[in-house]
Amino acid sequence: MGLSVALQMPGREVKHLKAPITFEAEFDQIGSQPAVKSVELRSDPFSVTARRHSQARKVEYRINTARTLFSMADEWRYPERLVPDLAEIRFLLRRRNQPKEQALGELEDAEREALDEMFRLAYRGTGGRPYAIAPIRTRPERTYDPKKDTPAPEGGHIPMLLSRTFAGDPNSWKALKEALSKFGKASGLFEGMRVRRLGNKESDPFQIQVKVSGPAFNLVDVGYGVSQVLPILVDSLMGDVGQTFLMQQPEVHLHPKAQAELGTLIAQLIKQEHKRFFVETHSDYLLERVRLDIRDGIGLRPEDVSVLYFQRKGPEVRIHPISIDGGGNIVDAPKGYRQFFLQEERRFLGGFADVRDH
Repeated sequence: MGLSVALQMPGREVKHLKAPITFEAEFDQIGSQPAVKSVELRSDPFSVTARRHSQARKVEYRINTARTLFSMADEWRYPERLVPDLAEIRFLLRRRNQPKEQALGELEDAEREALDEMFRLAYRGTGGRPYAIAPIRTRPERTYDPKKDTPAPEGGHIPMLLSRTFAGDPNSWKALKEALSKFGKASGLFEGMRVRRLGNKESDPFQIQVKVSGPAFNLVDVGYGVSQVLPILVDSLMGDVGQTFLMQQPEVHLHPKAQAELGTLIAQLIKQEHKRFFVETHSDYLLERVRLDIRDGIGLRPEDVSVLYFQRKGPEVRIHPISIDGGGNIVDAPKGYRQFFLQEERRFLGGFADVRDH
């Protein structure tokens, strides 16, 4: 098994780095389990690599520009992690009195600062620990009892989070309510949302109500897609600037227009709040909207998006990186990409031809 995945972080106007930062990982396997073989950070003119040797307990660290500035192989401190650790290199960079043969002492102060800056921006760019959102979210309830709002991938904490924001943070509630209404109207799912408290005490139960048209209805009485998309919306909108999200099939129970609008919302959060989204999706509508927004210049830039197409070949799955150009066009797609849709279209057109001929 062999696989390489590369991610590019947008260039930032910083003191020592002008080029975008690219993070690349190469995978193989140990026994029957996938394992990271190497990881690399690049930002011209620097390349910083940690590579696991075949023995699985040795790792080589290397820093390059036009020449090799630093290279060493050492015992891997954390073999159970199965991940070569770039933090080891950062630790070595911070050490004083490097042996001359390691050539790290030849670095100018500005070069050292540039390397350290590359690490700092790369790790900061991940937005801390990724936040996962499950493919199937919690079923709605007619009435909620106050409880802890500990985040959970299935979104069971969302009603309590809405209630506490409504009661305790008017400014945040106003901004969240406006953002939810904007998405709801654009997607055709709803016009607004509110919290209805069934008492004056904080411990009293409450309801989540949704305005579709006319009076507001209880969350359980509207389309199931509303309750399924609500955790995605609230967590994404209220997440910290730079937060990283892992989403599995966010389009579940959403009609095509809502799937497309979700693509626009994700693009806007990336552009405006520097959030990052890793989205596993079967939705053509979501991806097509991202492409259209790129073409129309109202969403992301082509370099902000990476598409990985998973193609089954017998017992194996091959992963194809696909690019999107400035016109929103798919670039370097494999032969099988969207083949099903093309076959269905040919079948449909062929059926019309048969009717006309007869």
